[in-house]
Amino acid sequence: MKKVLTIVLCVVMLVVTTGCNNEKVSIKELNKINDKITEFYINNNDKAGNLGSHYVDEENKVVVVELINNTKEEQEKFRKEIIDSEYIKFIQGSQQDNQQIKITKTKECDNQVIEYYQYEEQKVYLVCLDDIKLNDVTLKDYFSKAYQTFNDSINSLINNMELIDAYKDGGTKLYKNDTIAIIKCNTTLGNKDIYIGDTNLEYQENYCK
Repeated sequence: MKKVLTIVLCVVMLVVTTGCNNEKVSIKELNKINDKITEFYINNNDKAGNLGSHYVDEENKVVVVELINNTKEEQEKFRKEIIDSEYIKFIQGSQQDNQQIKITKTKECDNQVIEYYQYEEQKVYLVCLDDIKLNDVTLKDYFSKAYQTFNDSINSLINNMELIDAYKDGGTKLYKNDTIAIIKCNTTLGNKDIYIGDTNLEYQENYCK
């Protein structure tokens, strides 16, 4: 009987010291951790070779960090160089895919923004683009694939792009590659819209509202 009680007590203590801790952390605090990671890689772009991506998982209240070489040694190196937090969750990242992106630009466009896709409360806008295809699949179809979530789709795009800038509105970021640019909103007011344009796309005051 004592043995059973001891096991039950250990399980309860384990739950309290792991799962319950995450209930206490705020999204604001997670965004601060995520922003610190962003700031490090902006200032040390030459060290980003092992990074797949990083983002706040609001549902599980952790900051997810994808490492291409996700060994214990690389995780420890990350904690020493960048930030050590119990709210960081390391997962296996992957090398950049050879994504072929084709865009159809809007003729005579003056920063024209059109609503292209919506997932729950998130909206995707195209800026001066009529359409965009990824490996000959329209972006709408790509977002709708059954084997991945909408956020997974966005993150897989961003994984192949360079982080250009981060804005002090809660965590909005600008990414670019040779073909497109993406503004991923993450404001303190909860806006998580996505803006996609060609490489000339820049953040505007009326975005992420």
